Amino acid sequence: MEETFFIPQELRYLYKDLTITDRSSDVYTDWIKESEVHTNSGLLSTCPWKYRMVWNPDRIPSSHVEAVCLTAQCLKGKTDVYQDSYHVDSDCSKIEYARWVKVKTRTADGRDKFRKRILMVNVGCTCKPENVIKLN
Repeated sequence: MEETFFIPQELRYLYKDLTITDRSSDVYTDWIKESEVHTNSGLLSTCPWKYRMVWNPDRIPSSHVEAVCLTAQCLKGKTDVYQDSYHVDSDCSKIEYARWVKVKTRTADGRDKFRKRILMVNVGCTCKPENVIKLN
Protein backbone atom coordinates (compact mmCIF):
# COMPACT_ATOMS: atom_id res chain seq x y z
CA MET A 1 0.00 0.00 0.00
CA GLU A 2 3.02 2.33 -0.04
CA GLU A 3 1.74 4.10 -3.13
CA THR A 4 2.76 7.71 -3.61
CA PHE A 5 1.79 9.52 -6.79
CA PHE A 6 1.39 12.99 -8.27
CA ILE A 7 -2.00 14.52 -9.08
CA PRO A 8 -1.78 17.69 -11.22
CA GLN A 9 -3.54 20.67 -9.64
CA GLU A 10 -6.00 20.96 -12.50
CA LEU A 11 -7.16 17.33 -12.00
CA ARG A 12 -7.49 17.29 -8.20
CA TYR A 13 -11.21 18.06 -8.38
CA LEU A 14 -11.70 14.54 -9.77
CA TYR A 15 -10.45 13.08 -6.48
CA LYS A 16 -12.13 15.51 -4.06
CA ASP A 17 -14.47 12.86 -2.63
CA LEU A 18 -11.51 10.60 -1.83
CA THR A 19 -9.17 13.29 -0.48
CA ILE A 20 -8.76 13.81 3.27
CA THR A 21 -9.45 17.45 4.09
CA ASP A 22 -9.92 17.30 7.87
CA ARG A 23 -6.51 16.88 9.47
CA SER A 24 -7.49 18.30 12.86
CA SER A 25 -6.67 15.04 14.65
CA ASP A 26 -3.11 14.91 13.26
CA VAL A 27 -0.33 15.20 15.84
CA TYR A 28 2.88 16.96 14.77
CA THR A 29 6.31 16.27 16.25
CA ASP A 30 9.25 18.60 16.68
CA TRP A 31 11.54 19.12 13.69
CA ILE A 32 13.45 16.08 12.50
CA LYS A 33 17.23 16.53 12.62
CA GLU A 34 18.88 16.64 9.19
CA SER A 35 21.16 13.77 10.23
CA GLU A 36 18.08 11.56 10.70
CA VAL A 37 16.81 12.09 7.15
CA HIS A 38 20.28 11.93 5.58
CA THR A 39 19.91 15.22 3.74
CA ASN A 40 19.90 18.94 4.35
CA SER A 41 18.99 19.93 0.81
CA GLY A 42 15.81 21.55 2.10
CA LEU A 43 17.82 24.08 4.06
CA LEU A 44 19.98 24.90 1.02
CA SER A 45 17.03 25.69 -1.23
CA THR A 46 15.90 29.19 -2.23
CA CYS A 47 12.66 28.15 -0.57
CA PRO A 48 13.95 26.28 2.50
CA TRP A 49 12.01 23.58 4.34
CA LYS A 50 12.37 21.22 7.26
CA TYR A 51 10.78 17.86 7.98
CA ARG A 52 8.51 16.81 10.81
CA MET A 53 6.62 13.63 11.65
CA VAL A 54 2.83 13.59 11.44
CA TRP A 55 0.94 10.97 13.42
CA ASN A 56 -2.72 9.98 13.38
CA PRO A 57 -3.87 6.77 15.12
CA ASP A 58 -6.98 6.58 12.92
CA ARG A 59 -4.98 6.06 9.71
CA ILE A 60 -2.90 3.24 8.24
CA PRO A 61 -0.04 3.97 8.00
CA SER A 62 -0.39 6.02 11.16
CA SER A 63 2.65 8.23 10.55
CA HIS A 64 4.46 9.95 7.71
CA VAL A 65 7.15 12.59 7.21
CA GLU A 66 6.04 16.00 5.96
CA ALA A 67 7.96 19.02 4.70
CA VAL A 68 7.12 22.49 6.07
CA CYS A 69 8.17 25.65 4.21
CA LEU A 70 10.20 27.93 6.48
CA THR A 71 9.63 31.16 4.53
CA ALA A 72 6.71 32.62 2.61
CA GLN A 73 8.93 34.37 0.06
CA CYS A 74 11.80 32.84 -1.90
CA LEU A 75 15.31 33.75 -0.83
CA LYS A 76 17.31 35.52 -3.52
CA GLY A 77 20.80 34.08 -3.98
CA LYS A 78 23.91 35.45 -5.65
CA THR A 79 23.19 33.28 -8.68
CA ASP A 80 19.55 34.26 -9.04
CA VAL A 81 18.72 33.37 -12.64
CA TYR A 82 16.14 36.14 -12.86
CA GLN A 83 18.14 39.06 -11.46
CA ASP A 84 19.57 40.49 -14.70
CA SER A 85 16.68 40.50 -17.16
CA TYR A 86 13.54 39.78 -15.17
CA HIS A 87 11.69 41.13 -12.19
CA VAL A 88 10.23 38.28 -10.18
CA ASP A 89 7.73 38.32 -7.36
CA SER A 90 8.29 34.79 -6.03
CA ASP A 91 6.41 32.99 -3.28
CA CYS A 92 7.27 29.65 -1.76
CA SER A 93 4.95 26.90 -2.87
CA LYS A 94 4.45 23.42 -1.41
CA ILE A 95 5.26 20.38 -3.52
CA GLU A 96 2.49 17.90 -2.80
CA TYR A 97 2.18 14.24 -3.63
CA ALA A 98 -0.82 12.04 -3.04
CA ARG A 99 -0.60 8.93 -0.90
CA TRP A 100 -3.14 6.16 -0.40
CA VAL A 101 -4.03 5.60 3.25
CA LYS A 102 -6.77 3.76 5.09
CA VAL A 103 -8.91 5.87 7.43
CA LYS A 104 -10.80 4.38 10.36
CA THR A 105 -14.47 5.29 10.59
CA ARG A 106 -17.10 4.12 13.05
CA THR A 107 -20.20 2.41 11.68
CA ALA A 108 -23.72 2.91 13.09
CA ASP A 109 -23.44 -0.32 15.08
CA GLY A 110 -20.18 0.84 16.73
CA ARG A 111 -17.69 -1.20 14.71
CA ASP A 112 -14.57 0.24 13.11
CA LYS A 113 -14.28 0.18 9.33
CA PHE A 114 -11.32 1.29 7.21
CA ARG A 115 -11.83 3.19 3.96
CA LYS A 116 -9.18 3.88 1.34
CA ARG A 117 -8.57 7.63 0.96
CA ILE A 118 -6.02 10.01 -0.54
CA LEU A 119 -3.76 12.02 1.78
CA MET A 120 -1.91 14.98 0.24
CA VAL A 121 1.62 15.06 1.69
CA ASN A 122 4.02 18.00 1.42
CA VAL A 123 7.37 16.61 0.22
CA GLY A 124 9.25 19.88 -0.28
CA CYS A 125 8.97 23.54 -1.23
CA THR A 126 9.85 25.44 -4.39
CA CYS A 127 9.85 28.98 -5.71
CA LYS A 128 6.77 29.73 -7.75
CA PRO A 129 7.05 32.95 -9.75
CA GLU A 130 3.76 34.82 -9.51
CA ASN A 131 4.58 37.46 -12.10
CA VAL A 132 7.46 37.41 -14.56
CA ILE A 133 7.90 40.61 -16.51
CA LYS A 134 10.70 41.04 -19.05
CA LEU A 135 12.36 44.44 -18.56
CA ASN A 136 14.06 44.75 -21.96
